[in-house]
Amino acid sequence: MNGKTALAKVIGKMPENAYDRETVVVIAPSVAKLLGARDAKFFVKIRYKQN
Repeated sequence: MNGKTALAKVIGKMPENAYDRETVVVIAPSVAKLLGARDAKFFVKIRYKQN
C-alpha cells in the first residue's frame, strides 16, 4: 500500500456482466494514476459515507 487517498462520488451502478465478479468499483484513469496504480486491476480499501 502506498497510503494515497482519493475521494469519489458514486454516479451509478456498474452494468451487469460488463466486468468480472471480482470487480467492485470502476474509477477514471486519472484517479487510478493519482493513486499510483501500475496495472489495470489493483487492490483498494473502500470506505463509504451514507448521507
